[in-house]
Amino acid sequence: MSALCARCGGLSYAVVDMVTTGLTPADDAAIEVAVVLAGAQGEAEADWHSLVRPWRPVGATEIHGLREGDLDGAPAFGTVAGRLDGPLDGRVLVVHNAGFDAAMLARGWQRLGQARGWMTACTGEAAEELGCAVGGCPS
Repeated sequence: MSALCARCGGLSYAVVDMVTTGLTPADDAAIEVAVVLAGAQGEAEADWHSLVRPWRPVGATEIHGLREGDLDGAPAFGTVAGRLDGPLDGRVLVVHNAGFDAAMLARGWQRLGQARGWMTACTGEAAEELGCAVGGCPS
């Protein structure tokens, strides 16, 4: 990970993956969030995962496999945001599609009346820069 974020100059990271109800941050919601916190050298410090009860229908079940009943008892985004607020502060978010996931996270906080933003490193962009495709990287 340190090669991906060489420009991040000694900052720590939060590797984030999300599952959402769809592909539009303005209209869709997170239904699953996973985070691995890592130090400046990429060493794992902590990890955390939660399903999230969305404010709208689950949708896209054929893609993510989650149904409404799977989220019964899951916390709302406000609870999840409270759990992430401190750990994400000051970290670079490392995400495969950083523009989307960071926008989904920011929109979730926006719905709570709060503003959030992060420095991001996108593994998708890094893969493209390295010439990697779905089938692998050139040797």
